[in-house]
Amino acid sequence: MTWKRFLLNTLKTSALLTAATVGSIMVASQRETGSPWSAINSVTHVIDGDEISQPDDFSPRATTLGIVANTSAMVFWAAAFEGVLTLTKSRGNTATGIAASVFAYIIDYHVVPKRLTPGIEKKLSGRAIFAVYAALAAGFAAASEWRDNGDTPDPEIAIHA
Repeated sequence: MTWKRFLLNTLKTSALLTAATVGSIMVASQRETGSPWSAINSVTHVIDGDEISQPDDFSPRATTLGIVANTSAMVFWAAAFEGVLTLTKSRGNTATGIAASVFAYIIDYHVVPKRLTPGIEKKLSGRAIFAVYAALAAGFAAASEWRDNGDTPDPEIAIHA
């Protein structure tokens, strides 16, 4: 696999993971706090620290930083996922999506310092957090279905052939 394919797969996967996690966080936040923005804003604790309380409603600063921080994490997890699939020459499937999500949960809540946890745990129940990681697993599994593992011709090569 070329670097170009790896980067394109990572970009696609990170877009899917971001949409899945932000969407599920917002739905859970609306249900549990009455505001879709509350849990997204709590992600900003990574930048501001735990001493600063984040707003429950839309905030240009907190909401933007929360989405950017979440997106950055999704790019990291997408690159790790794509890297493992590339090294193992695997396409991935639902099981790899679930395994990647479980691994992300373990790292997020049992390995990194508290300051680097996602922050959604400040606003959401364990059940809602489970739903977010289930959405993450679904994102990984969906990405596995349409990733380019190099068995299709490179469009640039096909044009010049």
